[in-house]
Amino acid sequence: GPPFTLHAAFSTAEASLPYNEGIVSLSGSGASNVAVILMTTAFNVQFNATDTGGASMNIATAGGGFNDGRLHWAEAIARSLSSWELYVDGRLIGTSSGNLAAGFAWTKTLIGEDSINNGQAFKGVIYAAGIWPRVLSGGFNQPYAFLRYRPAISFGFMRTRTQAAAASSGCPPF
Repeated sequence: GPPFTLHAAFSTAEASLPYNEGIVSLSGSGASNVAVILMTTAFNVQFNATDTGGASMNIATAGGGFNDGRLHWAEAIARSLSSWELYVDGRLIGTSSGNLAAGFAWTKTLIGEDSINNGQAFKGVIYAAGIWPRVLSGGFNQPYAFLRYRPAISFGFMRTRTQAAAASSGCPPF
């Protein structure tokens, strides 16, 4: 469980999304997200968490317009079971002191999707992602500044578009 920090640098220019789509997710057994940064159908960036008892909460939501095709980055921070933060593009979006007292147990890390929402892949590009089993100081002023902190899990540049979406946007299939 906490503390942890999730980070993702991403972009999308999709015109519509049928489901909320996970960008980076810590997932539990079955179809449950423990913590997820996701893109909503209204193109908001959102941080949600669920404890092992099934209690869940939306920590914070950054307003829409994140389908502008530009690079954006988000940090989701869990300082404790009752201290949560979401930063987008270096700005603090919101905090929560909601208590998920039952704690967390995640079994897998998903990049470009989450365990719910019909397994929908994020339709865009994820340039980098990182997960740390500690709190980083949120609000990075550059999308890749987090890399100097040596994440427990990280990767760089990943296309998550479906082949059909890639073909219709003029991108070569992969």
